[in-house]
Amino acid sequence: MPDIRYALRNGDKTSSGGILFATGRSIFHHDLIVGVEGDHATCPACKVGGPVMNDCYPAVDVDGKQMLVTGARVNCKCPTHPVVIHSRMDFIIEVNRGGRNAPPPPSSASLASSNLTSPATGDYDEQVRVRAGNTPLEGYPYFIATPDGRAFSGCIDESRKLPRIYTKNLNEYAIYWGDDALAKQIEV
Repeated sequence: MPDIRYALRNGDKTSSGGILFATGRSIFHHDLIVGVEGDHATCPACKVGGPVMNDCYPAVDVDGKQMLVTGARVNCKCPTHPVVIHSRMDFIIEVNRGGRNAPPPPSSASLASSNLTSPATGDYDEQVRVRAGNTPLEGYPYFIATPDGRAFSGCIDESRKLPRIYTKNLNEYAIYWGDDALAKQIEV
């Protein structure tokens, strides 16, 4: 499965009780500045603080710097650098833990031409539970495409669980929501 993180914003707290000071002027989320690598966070533990850097590659460039995501570390004088903790869960970013030069995930465009099929039995299974704060999601359309050509579609029910996906040696698949899901259903 992809590594999903959340964007960090001005005022987000650190694991040592510090605060992130986002200084960018390009991207705002709910009226707060979104952080970029190099922004400063305080550290009450060592009383110094320092620049904040990601432990992954989000591939979201903001004025030449990478957007900060959950897990970014404060480069302070503590022996174990504190991490910045997201305050909101509605700005989601898929990251690459392999760094800037790691190969990208497979293209979802090649998956769109697959036919809708039923789940196949396998050695692995995943089941996603959908959350959107207090927003009701019942009836919201989804479309799931696996790299091996299978696809699943429908609408979210009251359990908020997507269908269980059974796979053999498969660790990634794409999920489309709302209008994107409806468009994918028309394509197949």
